Amino acid sequence: MHIMLVTGFYPGRKMGGAEYQTALLGKGLVEKGHDVTFVAVRAEKEGTFEVDGVKVVEIPGWRKTGNGPYQQQVQHIIQTTAPDVCYIRLLTELADLSAICNQAKIPVASVTCSLRETTPFLFGYHPRETLGYLRSQQTFRHFRSFWAIRRSAAHICNTAELRTHMQPWLPGKPIHMIYNGSPTAPTEDLHKSATGQVIWVNNFKNGKRPHLFVEMARQLPQFRFVMIGSIAEEGRYGRWLKEMIKNAPSNLHYLGPLPVHETNKHISQSDLLVYTSKAGVEGFGNSFLQAWFRGVPTASLSFGLDGILERERVGFFARTFEELVTGVKRVMEDETERQVMGERALAYALNNYQVSTMVDKHELLFKRVAKST
Repeated sequence: MHIMLVTGFYPGRKMGGAEYQTALLGKGLVEKGHDVTFVAVRAEKEGTFEVDGVKVVEIPGWRKTGNGPYQQQVQHIIQTTAPDVCYIRLLTELADLSAICNQAKIPVASVTCSLRETTPFLFGYHPRETLGYLRSQQTFRHFRSFWAIRRSAAHICNTAELRTHMQPWLPGKPIHMIYNGSPTAPTEDLHKSATGQVIWVNNFKNGKRPHLFVEMARQLPQFRFVMIGSIAEEGRYGRWLKEMIKNAPSNLHYLGPLPVHETNKHISQSDLLVYTSKAGVEGFGNSFLQAWFRGVPTASLSFGLDGILERERVGFFARTFEELVTGVKRVMEDETERQVMGERALAYALNNYQVSTMVDKHELLFKRVAKST
């Protein structure tokens, strides 16, 4: 099959969970003998290159070129590539892209990666963010694209919770649940001994609540706290974030945005990975898998991840910030419990989240979709 994968950026230019997972999927499909074209529709400039057998096509988004030229460019790529299936992991672009695919009789597999993508209404985490969405047309594009899911030949969620939230809006629409995957860690990357280090890996956004990790470092001065991620926010919130890092306690170290392989090294040197995102922000964060594949347990505030943390005992789930701080202190001081959690996390990841497992499930779905048209 010839499969087209569409998302915002190609990893390495800019980085996010959706882009990273899409790149893993593309590489895995090529290894299984498929032709794969990765189209990045929010790139800084046009470009074409090849990575791991995947042809990558980059084009600037509609904000830079205008909607008309953008659609013409996408239409040209789809017509000249003529894929058997188009996988779109960028919800706000789905309405326009799926219309072009449907006109060309190319089946679409669409994807939901976060809770805000499970309803047709797009709201921010504070009024200024909501107003920004309205001004930038994101609210309107999100609304159109959500209902465009009905035209998809298949729709995918990456957690069961997302599927549950979404199903009432789309009664009768089959929604497939496929968990993310992650490469296994080399032996030298496995967590070996206590370091007294706690790590946070995410992009700095309001819904990710990075300030809570900084406050935790202040309350637990006996441990070293490391933060990795990009402060992409502008305006008042961005300035506040930078000031917060500047005035952080001495036991907190902000390393900025790092490539995946460097981030993995820092995770493997940590005793615990902490998630502070609001429940409505995440789908399946990549850093959970990056930690588990290195034998590092995880702690999460508010975001339950399908109940996995509690059910599999690969870390712990906290309902309040106070509960999170208390839990981190307890786990960090109990090396025996932490080691057992880490061993369970590694075994659980190896059994359930290999990249090959994720690729196989997508391949099977793509074959069904292609045959149905």
